Amino acid sequence: MEEFDTALNRNFFVNNIIKMYEPKLDLIPYEEDVVYKDLNPIKIIDNEGSYQYYKGGFNQKGQCHGKGVWVKEFNVYIGNFKNDEFDGTGLFITEQGDYYFGQWKNSLYDGYGSIVIAKKLVYRGFFKNGKKEGFGEEVHPDGDYYDGAYYNGEKNGRGTY
Repeated sequence: MEEFDTALNRNFFVNNIIKMYEPKLDLIPYEEDVVYKDLNPIKIIDNEGSYQYYKGGFNQKGQCHGKGVWVKEFNVYIGNFKNDEFDGTGLFITEQGDYYFGQWKNSLYDGYGSIVIAKKLVYRGFFKNGKKEGFGEEVHPDGDYYDGAYYNGEKNGRGTY
């Protein structure tokens, strides 16, 4: 538990976000076969040799499944998991406080979501397989603004710039 808390505390933005969102995790739908066992944080060493920490639900195969909190180095994900993947509604936060909040599928942005970098909206709209797809709005650092269609991550179709 102490290592998990230490890992969370490394991210200056995380503690306030967890306080804001953790109670709301109860509102996030999840799969029926979630088993809430071993709710103490677990440590995982991934293929890159990095430590990851997870606290939340598991499925019958022992995979992260249901609502949970995941920490790797200075990155944090709070939300829904399915078979060890970010899946459903979730919030991903970087050490700098940049974040994506929205829908996930197989650990990729998929559905409606918002990306905020340096406390400014960068993109709000639809994603498919981790790329902008459908309608969305984008704000550039110089103040330029685009509202329109995207396909495969690129502006494509009708829009206003």
